Amino acid sequence: AGSEGLVVDVDQSFGNCPKYIHVRQLAPVARQAGLVTSFGAELPDEAAALIARCETMFVATSSGAAVRAGGLDISHRGGEAGFLRLDGQLLTVPDYWGNRFFNTLGNLLLEPRASLVMVDFDSGDILQLQGLGEVHWQVIDAGKDVRAEREWTFRVERGWLRRGAFPLGEILSPPLI
Repeated sequence: AGSEGLVVDVDQSFGNCPKYIHVRQLAPVARQAGLVTSFGAELPDEAAALIARCETMFVATSSGAAVRAGGLDISHRGGEAGFLRLDGQLLTVPDYWGNRFFNTLGNLLLEPRASLVMVDFDSGDILQLQGLGEVHWQVIDAGKDVRAEREWTFRVERGWLRRGAFPLGEILSPPLI
């Protein structure tokens, strides 16, 4: 890392299952970056509302020091708005049928610290959360999401809501006639 940017060496890479990826066409948008709100475990109403609308989330986990080679995983989670369930500071994330690499879940078993990022593509707001994850091999309340094969919970410890910080907006296709 330096004044010219950041260089990253990738040792391994694999794709996420595309089934729940919302394909978007993005283009630069002139936005006025707003205030950054930092908070602890109690999420502000705007952050909770962004989670409720969220269709795309990114999760970063680590295999921790227990694994000799170490490693980081940044993965996608997606679904319809409301697929993430927030109850106070506890966020429940369904684990749907997919590529079955289990990198995120395996990492959470070794190192529960994780970070989440969600983007509101309309406003450009970015929500960043840090906290602790816990894997549940059985869905706690299967009636909430019948597609979930298992789930994990994320206990929010702190976060940041960055208003207007995402410089891209979604290009909406014209309706087909």
